[in-house]
Amino acid sequence: MTTNYLLQQRLAAEDDAPECDECGEQYPSGRKRLGYSCCLVCGERAAKEVKHTIVPLPKSNYIYAHSSADVLSPYSHKGNR
Repeated sequence: MTTNYLLQQRLAAEDDAPECDECGEQYPSGRKRLGYSCCLVCGERAAKEVKHTIVPLPKSNYIYAHSSADVLSPYSHKGNR
């Protein structure tokens, strides 16, 4: 038996299994209690779309760069003064 089959059987036993906002499939109510509004498959797909970049600043710490403008600011150590 596959994991998906076992999950579907378990969800069939749950009366209050929530539906995924993305695909409409049911997912475990424990996941809903944790604050998720999508199933594992859609959640994994969304997580893979997010890209994170950590940039070291000279003589300083690391920052989370949301866009290239965060890195290429006029306050850069090599910026025009």
